[in-house]
Amino acid sequence: MRKGKLTSQDFTPKVVVPCAHADCKESAILSRKLPTGWANLCKTHDLFHVQRESDEFCRAQGLETYEQKRNWILAKLRAPRPTPAEHWAKVLETPGLIWQAYEMARNYFKRHPQALTNPTAFMTPIEDEETEAAFRAYLAETAIPESDSSPE
Repeated sequence: MRKGKLTSQDFTPKVVVPCAHADCKESAILSRKLPTGWANLCKTHDLFHVQRESDEFCRAQGLETYEQKRNWILAKLRAPRPTPAEHWAKVLETPGLIWQAYEMARNYFKRHPQALTNPTAFMTPIEDEETEAAFRAYLAETAIPESDSSPE
């Protein structure tokens, strides 16, 4: 451990990455993919590009007024969300994702093996009596018998 005053030789200089906008003097805080390619952007220019992307989306959706935008957002918030099992199952079905996504999905199903069953399967009644009887027999066969002793 060093004792005494710190000198300028004790510090490593901060790497400054300039913003992609030519007239900007700020350093970049992130790299964003734009229609022209990847660009290092400062906070101000990143917000500018995010706002422009948002405006283009609203125009494409026909959202012109504040009330239309608010109603669109509220409708999205009211929409039913997928369960974690549905989300991770969709990840496993989606090609071209990074390998970490598939690894996280597999780890989820290792931790929650019961999530592999389809929870909505029991909500739809089976119309065919023979299939219904076979299904009930299968459930009875695979059921774990209840124990007379209390769990400890």
